[in-house]
Amino acid sequence: MKTILIGDHNSPHLYRWAGFLEDAGIDTITIGYGEAVPQDRYFYRRLIDRSAAVRTLFGKIASFVKDIHCIATEKPDYICVHFLTFRSALLILFSPRPAILSCWGTDILVDQPAARGLKRSIRGKALGKSSWITCDAEAVRQSVLREISGPASKVKIIYWGVDTNLFRVPQPGRSIALEAAALRKELGIPDKATVLLSNRLAAPNYRIVDIVRQFAAHVRDANTHLLLRIYPEAASSYSAAVKIEMEKADAQARERIHWLDRPMPFAEMPSLYGAGDLVLHFPRSDATPVSMIEAFACGCGVLCSDSIAAYKTLADDYQLYRIPLEKLDDSVVEEALALRSRFADANAATVRKRHSRDVTVRAIKALFDSKPSSEP
Repeated sequence: MKTILIGDHNSPHLYRWAGFLEDAGIDTITIGYGEAVPQDRYFYRRLIDRSAAVRTLFGKIASFVKDIHCIATEKPDYICVHFLTFRSALLILFSPRPAILSCWGTDILVDQPAARGLKRSIRGKALGKSSWITCDAEAVRQSVLREISGPASKVKIIYWGVDTNLFRVPQPGRSIALEAAALRKELGIPDKATVLLSNRLAAPNYRIVDIVRQFAAHVRDANTHLLLRIYPEAASSYSAAVKIEMEKADAQARERIHWLDRPMPFAEMPSLYGAGDLVLHFPRSDATPVSMIEAFACGCGVLCSDSIAAYKTLADDYQLYRIPLEKLDDSVVEEALALRSRFADANAATVRKRHSRDVTVRAIKALFDSKPSSEP
């Protein structure tokens, strides 16, 4: 089996999806359109990098034609499109091969209804033409079903599986625990401190400014620290806004706010989780739970938004603490830590059972081996 995977090759989500496909025994060519400086160090076995080409209108048109030619030449069993942009919708419609579209998080709930006129029509037709559509939440599945006229059976929920050989609970004296301790020392975080970790890169959707503001005003315990991921290549204007918010905080709060100002290779992410106690997730729209599942696999607790449907679904399987960000304070941190102490091992075991990489790989392999309902 062969596929051509199309999406932002600087995205950790596309990187994971490429790995799932290859683990399923599917020969994968990735066509990457990441326009930003790479945020982490991702290696693809076969990558066609279009990032330079799409900086001009002519380049976008030329690269689109090259993509269609590549698909016609390689003759993959499916093209796999990661996230439904207007460009990827056109690729699905013009492609001579059937398509599998992967939607992640709730962005499609916002972007598709917000699209107007031709853009909405094109994206709707691409949804209809796709042989399979995968998503990671029931709310997203229902949204897709409202947009298509084809059989409901072609819309599948496939969770983003976690590599439980990589993401696991740190053991004293072992490499992950030692690397986590070294990271804390590098950032000046005391050994015994409680660390609230915002593991997402600074971007408006993840409300990092709001997190800093709430932490500085209402999390006053001197033993509770906040760790952020901020560095120039990642949404630099928003990173600057985050740092301005830090400067507004009083001296006691500023001393407890730390940030990682360098890219972290994917293989080192477990040490980042190992440096934290509670992971914070309060996005406006992105409901992709993969980083929360990674946190559970590493023994972290999770403090997350109470308004996102995918997080409500996750609460059926995991013990997590759901609140509005505006309620975050010392008492909430204390209660969330108590929940983590009771259920960290059980949460990690649930990841291995329900949301491991192996589970996802089997689901993808079954998808490629199946005949879509829309085909004769």
